[in-house]
Amino acid sequence: ARRGVGCPFAHAYRVPARADGRARGAVPAGPRGLAAGYGVHVTLAPPRQVALRAALGADADRVSWWDARVWAPHAARRLRAVQGVVDEQLGSEVSRLWFLGECAWDGEAPELLAEWERFDAILNAAFADRPVTMVCVYDTGDLPAEVVQRAGCSHPLYGLAAPASCPDYVQPASLLAASRPDRLPVPASAVRLGGRARPPPGAGGAGPAAAGPGG
Repeated sequence: ARRGVGCPFAHAYRVPARADGRARGAVPAGPRGLAAGYGVHVTLAPPRQVALRAALGADADRVSWWDARVWAPHAARRLRAVQGVVDEQLGSEVSRLWFLGECAWDGEAPELLAEWERFDAILNAAFADRPVTMVCVYDTGDLPAEVVQRAGCSHPLYGLAAPASCPDYVQPASLLAASRPDRLPVPASAVRLGGRARPPPGAGGAGPAAAGPGG
């Protein structure tokens, strides 16, 4: 994938995410990054935000804080929400965006876990040319072991200060093709339509009656 000019897209994951004395290091774009024009966004469950807020001190007020369980808690919605932030702020407001976050893991339903893995894979393609850094949190105390073990498949990098390449990383197209969800069976009660479906009379939206002035 091509890289952004000067500031390439970077997508890493971090294990574990327990609060510790290095909390300030969890936001390397902290004071220096904010002064350089970075936009810093943290999307974590509130308990994980406490130590980070304390470590940043007054700079915490310059960071956007979101509850990962509330802010766009589904993969498709989260993707649209992140895209909205990038499109709105990048360039016009800040020179680079830095995200530290976690997915809204909802239990251990396999289809939901796979959906978040696809979300991370899509990020690699969607932001390949944008000056954006994303660090995803994988807490071993909350997540199934297999989820943590597969994190490297959808993240090119691991770590924070000096991220290393993930040997298990899979290109987005290949990962998405391999994890494509099965099609749901057609219900026996489904009505099959022959030919081309047409809207009922008066429904609007199609045909000469729906044409605008001069149509």
